Amino acid sequence: MKLNNRIMAASFALIVLTSAGLFGQLDLYKVPKLTPVSGDRNASIAANNLGDIMVVYTTTTAGATFTFRAHGGTTWTAPKAIPSQNYSDYIRSVLYWTDVTPTADNSFHAIWAVDSHLSEGYGLYYAAFNPTSSQWTAPVQLLTGRIGEPKLITNQLTDELILIWDWYLESGATKNKDVFIKVRKSGGWQPEVNISQLVTDSSDVFDAPHGQLAETNTAVAVDESDGYIYLAYKEDQYVQELDDAGKEPWELRIHVVLLDPSYKMVWNEQVTANYTGFHFLPSIAALNGKAIVMLAWPQEVSYNYIIFTREGQKLTYDSHVLEDNVMARVPTIVNRWYAWHNKIHAHGDEIVATYTDDALYTTMRLMKNWLWKSGPIDLSRGEREFYYPFDSYADPKIGILTAFHNFHEASDDDAREELAEICVTIYHYPKAVVHAATNITIAPQVERSFFQNILLNKVGWQNHQLNINRGVTVSTWRVYRKLKTEAVSSYVRIGETDGATYFLVDPKSVPAVNPYDYFVTGVDASGNESPLPK
Repeated sequence: MKLNNRIMAASFALIVLTSAGLFGQLDLYKVPKLTPVSGDRNASIAANNLGDIMVVYTTTTAGATFTFRAHGGTTWTAPKAIPSQNYSDYIRSVLYWTDVTPTADNSFHAIWAVDSHLSEGYGLYYAAFNPTSSQWTAPVQLLTGRIGEPKLITNQLTDELILIWDWYLESGATKNKDVFIKVRKSGGWQPEVNISQLVTDSSDVFDAPHGQLAETNTAVAVDESDGYIYLAYKEDQYVQELDDAGKEPWELRIHVVLLDPSYKMVWNEQVTANYTGFHFLPSIAALNGKAIVMLAWPQEVSYNYIIFTREGQKLTYDSHVLEDNVMARVPTIVNRWYAWHNKIHAHGDEIVATYTDDALYTTMRLMKNWLWKSGPIDLSRGEREFYYPFDSYADPKIGILTAFHNFHEASDDDAREELAEICVTIYHYPKAVVHAATNITIAPQVERSFFQNILLNKVGWQNHQLNINRGVTVSTWRVYRKLKTEAVSSYVRIGETDGATYFLVDPKSVPAVNPYDYFVTGVDASGNESPLPK
């Protein structure tokens, strides 16, 4: 399937024409190299509620390495190896994947792993950093075997860690890659669950590039409005028609998965089955009951996207718009498919898409109300990427953080890797938004009037922890009511209180058995109101 050239041209013209007039200071920091040939690569970045920033990356000489900037400051610590990496120098030299995420106590949690293409299977390691003491916990091997593309995020509603990855598995002559999820709750890490194995295929073909139904390229996001978890991954799909035509019989397709707030899978569907070619490297973000998946489609030389709406325990989407939903061009580079990595985030009331543009510079676009509102915004300060994975992080107090290793001219890729530096950019674009109240309670209250007892509902609530963590002041609470038998779209406002008051008495009398549900939104000083449930 080919894009209409006029549509393509119009799409990219829009990108250019709408980029003017945006604001946001961009800061660049280059991390000093441990040695002149230390092979610094594959950085991850995150910020905690205080505004501390952590960067974790790998070097061929010291293994997992970090640099840190404390809140209120402008200087970064000298790069150091994460202590107590008790494995061989060879393993240090081949470490590849990293990720880092903060929790509510302002600690940072980091993972790193050797890529699964190495058959030895060195597993995945985990450690945590305390910014108060500047100390790391001793690294532990959280997973064994061959690990690919792990992602670690924090469920901001529960403060739980969510780890997803693909695991290279062998059973006799059968080889496969499956997508797994593992959650760290208050009691520790829970057993991993194979997400992709829960989906079956009737095909009897098992010689796909990584095994029949091989799943890789994981991505994960949590909708802060309702706690639902969204996953995306790529699947190697055998296509009989291509085989019959004497062509390479494989396509790459994207799966999207919905988990309820208890991490139970409630929906999983291959969402790009209507389109030919290779769809891979998905990223995913969720906001107020909707989600967006962005992916690379090299046959169309573009990043494309699909928007989803959650309706109860399933997602709805238009499966016939992928070729029209063009976000930007992918780099036109051969055999460097990691150059097409992208990251998409919910940022306040907007969606932020970061990606490598066709000149190999880190770039960003902004979406609001599910429409693109900006063209490309530079996040690179002229530092070209070394066609490998980069990372970005949307922090509501700071803005958009990116980390990548840069490109140096040299005789070959090995020499370029030795020279590469980790670059950190900060695009100042704070976007903290107000969240609805939590822990709503209903208590009966008896009012006496003209010798009658009238039963009323006293509605109570608490401030959302994210409002507290992110310093968002609630100026007004608005209280909404509906019958229990009505849909969530039926809420009607019945009153409001100031931001320091956490109860309201519903003036409508009720029978002995309460027939009502209530919802309480927050409103900030600018009049922005948190959304009602959908």
